[in-house]
Formats: sequence, C-alpha cells, structure tokens
Amino acid sequence: MNTVTQPEYPRLRTLGGFTLYRAGRPVRAGEWRSRKARELLTLLVARRDEAICREQVCDLLWPGVDPGACRNRLSVALCTVRGMLDPDRRWAPDTFVTTYADAIRLTNLRVDAYEFLEGARRALRAHRAGAELAYCLLLAADADYAGDFCADDPYLECAAPLREEARATHVAVLRALAVAAGEIDDTERQHRCFLRLLQYDPYDEFAQAGLVRLLRGQRRLGEATRFQARCRSRMAELSLPPR
Repeated sequence: MNTVTQPEYPRLRTLGGFTLYRAGRPVRAGEWRSRKARELLTLLVARRDEAICREQVCDLLWPGVDPGACRNRLSVALCTVRGMLDPDRRWAPDTFVTTYADAIRLTNLRVDAYEFLEGARRALRAHRAGAELAYCLLLAADADYAGDFCADDPYLECAAPLREEARATHVAVLRALAVAAGEIDDTERQHRCFLRLLQYDPYDEFAQAGLVRLLRGQRRLGEATRFQARCRSRMAELSLPPR
C-alpha cells in the first residue's frame, strides 16, 4: 500500500536574523523579489495570530502613498509572499496567509520566535513550581534564543513589540537559569548567565551582585574587587547608590 507523504510546512527563522526555510532548505535573501513583501511577512509574523486591517498595513508599509496605489501594491506583495511560501502551489492559497475583505492574517507557518516563547514560558512555570525538569527546560529555552527578533532589520518599527517581548522573556530565562544553576553548583553556567544579563543591561543589579558573590566564592578576589569597582562607577553615573 502506497502512502502519501504530507509536504513539510515552511518555517521561518526570525531570531538572530530572518530566513525562510522550505522543505528544510534556506531561501537565499536574493530570491526575495521584493523587500516590501518580506516586510509584509515580518509584519504578519509580529502580529502573531491576530488579523491586521489592510488599511493599517498600507499605512505601515507605504506611508503617505495614495490609497488606490497602496491597494495595488498590497495585492502584489501578498502574491509575492504566497509565492515565496509555496512556490509549487502544494497548498490552498489561504493556507499560510488568510485574507478577508478588510484584513489579513498569518496562519500555519512555523516560526521559531513563537516556539521560543512557548518553550520559555513552560520552563519558567516549571521553575516557579520547583519541577525536576525545570533546569533542562530552561537550558533548552536559552539554547532556542538565537538573537533578537529580525536582528538583521533592527529599525523595522513593526517588529519592535515582538522583539522586546522575546528579549524580555530571554532575560527572565537567564535569571531563572542563574538561580537554578546556583542550586546545583553549576558555577560555570551561572557565570555565563550573569555575563549575558550584563550584556543586555550593564546596570542589572541582580547580575552585578550575583557575579560578585560568585567570584568571591571562587576566591577570585581580585576580579571581584575590580568588577565591583566598575559596578559602583556605573551606578554613580545614574546617581544611584550601589546595592
């Protein structure tokens, strides 16, 4: 008996950069015939499962352009996006981009940012509950965060909300992972967590204090003293007393 293999849905890597994968293979940036089509897909990804009205899409992608011309451009961009996601037309036209009379919505597309957020929240819930698997889940969530959402297009305004949400969630994962690593005496992991938190925010007092305690506990007193001096200097810049 012959079995029909269902083709794999396309996947988007958005953390650390933007890459579309079809059948497991990356689509080269040069294959995108339209930058606006890529921006449209990014906008739809940033909205998650929510529909966005066509007029708002036009205002975001073509500000100040005549509404009639915008509608035509949007139609072309939609066709381009659908063609990029499904060039061989294996699925129905609305499988990945569903269109309504006045709105557009992304559906079914696998997106790494969504998967990271789901896994991270599951790991944080497990950590708060003291579950045995919490440490492994936190490690997996940390590994899934490959960088900021659409980091190769940092000034794209529509990407900002999801970028900030993913970054804040990663910070929460790093904090929980630092605590969990300390509980099992994984000092190397804890050290890396503190340093990465300080890359996000050099004024993070949780990471500052934790790193000083860790260095002192390892009898690395010179490093601890120098780092503490830098922390005091940073806090003085904000006219805040060091903790």
